[in-house]
Amino acid sequence: MDFYLQLLVSFLEILAFIFVLFKFKLLYNSSLRLLLAVIPFIFVTESYAFIKLTFFSEGFEQKRNFIYYNFTTLIILLLYYGLYLENLKSKRYRTIFLIACTITFCFYLINITFIQTGQTFHTYSFAIGSVCLCLGIIFYVKEIVENDKIVFVSKDPLFWISIGLFAFYIINIPFFGMYNFLVKDYVYFLMLLKKISLVLNYFMYSCIIIGLICLRK
Repeated sequence: MDFYLQLLVSFLEILAFIFVLFKFKLLYNSSLRLLLAVIPFIFVTESYAFIKLTFFSEGFEQKRNFIYYNFTTLIILLLYYGLYLENLKSKRYRTIFLIACTITFCFYLINITFIQTGQTFHTYSFAIGSVCLCLGIIFYVKEIVENDKIVFVSKDPLFWISIGLFAFYIINIPFFGMYNFLVKDYVYFLMLLKKISLVLNYFMYSCIIIGLICLRK
């Protein structure tokens, strides 16, 4: 069952990647140009991991698996941070978000050096990184809602993308923040959070695709 559920995620990733290619010119000339980097990066890295784990699992050592995901999740988060830094208009929000991004990156360095090191998946870094991204999303949505101009948010590509990203990353805060605690004595609750995260993964990619469809000249 998990195999087919992962196939659905892969299908949505491919679909999002196709829409990015189809909207390449519009994205390149917009403030959403970083999607040209983050979506293909997710597509390539997730495809590689899926093929490795499905067909060559013996050669995909646990240690290498941790290092791979620690690196790729960091890059994805940094690209999303850049996306919101480019789209936030308020100097105050930009400053707060930039400080949050800096603190998050510093925590990542501390975590990899002193806490979780390089031998395990950096659950703490991902949880803190998710908090930072959600903060940027909240600032963006707050800006467009408080805008004096009449804005049809349903036609705003980044609004749809933000809703999807927020839903997915907000559940990752308790999921990864408490992972090491839950995996010992509360496996059932951990599996429940994992299933919720998987469903929200579908929702996130669906929102990204809707956002790309909404992108107009």
